[in-house]
Amino acid sequence: MRAARRSDITSIADTQTYRALKATLGSKLVGYIAWREGNYVAQLYVCPQHQRLGIGRRLIEAVKAQTSSQSLELKASVNAIGFYRRCGFIKTDGEQVVKGIRYVPMVLKLEP
Repeated sequence: MRAARRSDITSIADTQTYRALKATLGSKLVGYIAWREGNYVAQLYVCPQHQRLGIGRRLIEAVKAQTSSQSLELKASVNAIGFYRRCGFIKTDGEQVVKGIRYVPMVLKLEP
């Protein structure tokens, strides 16, 4: 995973900007989530062979427990929209493309 996501992992090491949590199985890193500004999820990644085990959902739940914001926001990969919907996120706009990357803005409203 580190080879495939090295630049992403490097960027979230900036603790002035990001807060991050990792998911491990034993000593193996299998996923992580990074957020900034209290509620913007900048990155959520789970190794393909460890997807559909609830790891991504648990990472989102952990962020929800640590934020005082009223919502979580993100730009969902078009391949991950179904996952985010199952977690309660809703689209806030249609599909967008920036620098060849397709995404859909989404938000999860949190209870006060």
